[in-house]
Amino acid sequence: MSESKLKTKLFERYKILWQISEASPIIRRYFAMNFFDGILTALGIVLASFLFFLDDKPQSNMFLFLTSLITAIAIGISGLTGSHLAETAERRLNVIQMKQVLGLQHEEDKTSTDSDVPKWSENDLKLALGEFEKSIRKKKSKMDVQYKHLGLTEDQARKLGIKLGKSSQDSQNIDRTKVKTSYKKYKGVQKEKKIVNEQTIYEEAQHFAGIVAALVDGFSPFAGVMIVVLPFIFSLTGDTLAIQFIISFILTVVVLFSLGGYLAKLSKDSIIKYGLQMVFAAVMTSAITLLLNTLINFE
Repeated sequence: MSESKLKTKLFERYKILWQISEASPIIRRYFAMNFFDGILTALGIVLASFLFFLDDKPQSNMFLFLTSLITAIAIGISGLTGSHLAETAERRLNVIQMKQVLGLQHEEDKTSTDSDVPKWSENDLKLALGEFEKSIRKKKSKMDVQYKHLGLTEDQARKLGIKLGKSSQDSQNIDRTKVKTSYKKYKGVQKEKKIVNEQTIYEEAQHFAGIVAALVDGFSPFAGVMIVVLPFIFSLTGDTLAIQFIISFILTVVVLFSLGGYLAKLSKDSIIKYGLQMVFAAVMTSAITLLLNTLINFE
């Protein structure tokens, strides 16, 4: 298999797992909430540095960047581990509940095991059940072995308990109960195998969704922090400048409004309404920060 075909196959598999897990709404919520948290956290750090700048005590860009970076890493690790543990626990519960439901629905199919099920094809057993009378009617020589009229091999006939006679008359004495029992066991195991396969896919899908949710939950706040402090990265050796704060604040407002527009599109609501609500949160953060600074300096 070529590398391109392998990648296509893996992509299709992950796409199926994604659809089975139904994780899209959860991932969207995690991204929006944690991205928003990262932006406001970084905004608080930038505002604190801005207050020092207003007091003629500018901080170095390196100090601001390292403070923001360490904060972003801490929030990212917190989101990664916290959401992974929470999602893993929740999705394992989903798997357990699904198994319980399937156990109730298919309890009657679990009476047989692989050890007592004949190892031959379904077609052979169908021949044994439904077509042996027609086979018997065919004229055969007395040396014909009757199990051949059933479409079975000699070994299969022995396992079914069919007597190996030499005349077609012996085939009239076939124990149909044994044939039916074996066939039912065979069908039961086929259903059980299908159920187990579905459980395996469902479990894999839940595990896959948990990993994706953890990665999104860890990366989104980190990305939010880095966007806000982006203007300070280009001159790490110097002190903070007024233009950098202005660009950072403008960037924060634009990103928050865009995030609000994204949520509005999902909910089919007003983009302006959601965007202004997001921006209002940043304004409130700034107002509270300035108020605290005023109270501290007043004392």
